[in-house]
Amino acid sequence: MSMYSNIELLSLDLDGTLLNKNGNISERNLTALKEASDQGIEIVFCTGRPYQFVQSLLAQYKISYPAICSNGAIIVSKNGDFIRKTGFPSRLFEKLYDFLMKRGFYVEIDSASGSYIDVQIQSNMRVMMKEIYPKAREDQIVKATQRKINNGDIQYVPHAVQTFKQEEILKLFVYDPRTEKIAKLKKEMAAFYDLVEITESGGNDNLEITLSQITKASGLIFYASYGGYSLKNTASIGDSFNDIGMFEVSGLAIAMKNADPSIFAYCDAVIGDHELDGVAEFIHQIISTNLERR
Repeated sequence: MSMYSNIELLSLDLDGTLLNKNGNISERNLTALKEASDQGIEIVFCTGRPYQFVQSLLAQYKISYPAICSNGAIIVSKNGDFIRKTGFPSRLFEKLYDFLMKRGFYVEIDSASGSYIDVQIQSNMRVMMKEIYPKAREDQIVKATQRKINNGDIQYVPHAVQTFKQEEILKLFVYDPRTEKIAKLKKEMAAFYDLVEITESGGNDNLEITLSQITKASGLIFYASYGGYSLKNTASIGDSFNDIGMFEVSGLAIAMKNADPSIFAYCDAVIGDHELDGVAEFIHQIISTNLERR
């Protein structure tokens, strides 16, 4: 029996997997998603991206799929209803945020209502850029800082800890291009290890932090149970370190060709590059196998 047979649920990472380098879904991938749905295969997006990003993506392409967002912290039905939402207790968020800001990191805050950065981040980023580019002029530092944080999906807030007293924080994204600082931070966060999950996404210049036991894997387990799907009949496709847990709980684990080679050890197969519609290639293999079985 082919390893592609009996797939009922297909969990798809977005960046580096379904999306190309420009952040778009190709026409071929889009058509393949519809073909999979027509064959009775449930598609669920499983991403570190916040809910608002996924919501905008679905609206852009006029499609409707459930999603596991912010590395499992929020799970949303195809109708946009929250199925599960799990964030930090307010006191833990305050401690984490203070810990990170005192060390000068760039920190994005994900909540159910959007993604945010504290206005203080601009100061942190200027200091960071000045250390990385000591010979740069001040106007160049300002421009480099603005390029990093001028993202239309991210909103500025003053005094983040006070702003989010009444709103649950789902995930923190920490960035510093000086990879040695990120490596040091992972060691310094030892006091939080029993309380949070720390993963890397797309490189060693960042960390993603969620509440303990909140991961893509736990999100997929929850969604499969919610939808009545067997994990052994679930396939997952991804390209990054935060996909490893998802691979481990799925019946079939598939890596993109463009993934870090160390990811391949966790997978059953490797498919095409995200720039060459690897997801569509895989879906067509599933569909053809299922049709042969019929």
